[in-house]
Amino acid sequence: MNRDSRLSFFHILIILNSLTMKNTIVLLSVCFIFIALHSLSAGEVENTSDSLIDEVVEKTNQLNSPQQENLLEKKMQRFDDLQEQMRQLTERWMEMKRGKSPSTNPSRQGNTNAPLTLPTPGEVPKETKTEPGAEPDSEAGTKPRSVRSETMPDREDQQDPSGANSSLPLMVESLSDPIDDPSQSVAKSSPGKDSETIEDSRKSDGPIDRFALSSSLFATGHYDECLRVLSAIEQTEWSRHESHWADFLRAGCYRKLGQVEVAQQLYRRLVSDEESEWIGTVSGWWLDQIQEQIEIDRKIQTISVALEQWEREVNDLTK
Repeated sequence: MNRDSRLSFFHILIILNSLTMKNTIVLLSVCFIFIALHSLSAGEVENTSDSLIDEVVEKTNQLNSPQQENLLEKKMQRFDDLQEQMRQLTERWMEMKRGKSPSTNPSRQGNTNAPLTLPTPGEVPKETKTEPGAEPDSEAGTKPRSVRSETMPDREDQQDPSGANSSLPLMVESLSDPIDDPSQSVAKSSPGKDSETIEDSRKSDGPIDRFALSSSLFATGHYDECLRVLSAIEQTEWSRHESHWADFLRAGCYRKLGQVEVAQQLYRRLVSDEESEWIGTVSGWWLDQIQEQIEIDRKIQTISVALEQWEREVNDLTK
């Protein structure tokens, strides 16, 4: 030991001598605690710095590793897949917007009360045509001949001695007959004085078919007016079929106005009624369409959120 160390040790002994036994124990305890804390803090700082350095090195290796590159490629692929799903759902949603409801007059097997099928517009009854050169039967003279049979130029009985077509005036006469003026037909049916005039606009004093009016308003897109007309009808006077038809019109109006929940309730009530017949069938179809549209909207919302999240993650990785 050098001289300074001996002096320091000597001073410590003098201090310990001057203290009582109790104070000496307290002082030694404080010294040991201070030394222990100092050693622990130094070790923790060293361990912490080492762990931070290791973590930084590990993160750097992970970013530069092939696995991280593969992860980035997978995220980009997932992002593209979500965009494709979004496009498909959008196309499906547009198809549903352009879609039409099924026929409002479906036929049911075994249902004798089903409405009769109307003929196709433009369909005309088939008629027998006389072949060129064939002799007309005995009943042909009592039936009006068609324009085609009267205007055939290759028939000998249609040629006059001078060579002119005798059927031409008949054809011109049949095609050039003007349509009778309504005012003239009324005047013929109810003859009166020459000074009597007919009013162009007349007001009907009879009852108005509110069901026909509501159907017309719905077909022309006046949904609010259709609901008001239906609410003005006395429900006590409705038949069973009229009640079903009114509920069906209401459901359609609410669906067009965007109140889907109200429309679903009315459609479900029609489907659950066994006497609704074809109206219940069409209502079930509309319920399926509404539910499918709700599912598509939900999927679009989910995919939109996922796309935004993936886009943020990809942007963070590429920085």
